[in-house]
Amino acid sequence: MATTDGFVEGGETVPTVMGAQREPATLFGGEADDLDIKARVAADGVSAEDLLGFYVLRNIPQWIGDRQVADAGDPRLPALVSAALTKNRASLQLAPDILPDFAAWAAWYQRLNRRLIGSAFVTEEVGPLADGRFATNRIGHAISRARAAHLHNLIIAHLNARQTVLVVFGASHLMIHRPALDAVLGQPCYTGSDLMAAAAACR
Repeated sequence: MATTDGFVEGGETVPTVMGAQREPATLFGGEADDLDIKARVAADGVSAEDLLGFYVLRNIPQWIGDRQVADAGDPRLPALVSAALTKNRASLQLAPDILPDFAAWAAWYQRLNRRLIGSAFVTEEVGPLADGRFATNRIGHAISRARAAHLHNLIIAHLNARQTVLVVFGASHLMIHRPALDAVLGQPCYTGSDLMAAAAACR
């Protein structure tokens, strides 16, 4: 739905769906299933506890942005964390004794990042950084790699099926995927926004 400032809620999803309906084209989601992520990161040495803990931790910047909490020291945080633990434990099919409550989750956070959860929390702690200064950065990096591998394999599977593929994602994803896509497809050919002209020019 368009807003008064001309922006559309839902990011790139809304124009992608509308474009697919106009063509018509088949629309595929690019996100991996949580259980697939769980299996992939387990192979990289990320425990189920660390995956669950991180899934909850990465909500904090969103909760702050939505003004559900002022910061990670807000007294409303424990209830949000407890609800997120329950939800994510179910989606990951984990036992109820894995980070069973806020206290266990807070102890997990302190053990990894070597500080108490509180107002000093910064968004950088959930960044997918292989060489980040927080232990949670490395968990985020493993999850990011698993998501990227899933999307890459999905793209290649559709191309191998001789399908015409349009991939819609943000610039940060392109930076991650570009080396792998170039290795498989070669250097891209870009001739402007006229897709029919581009298709002819890039043959």
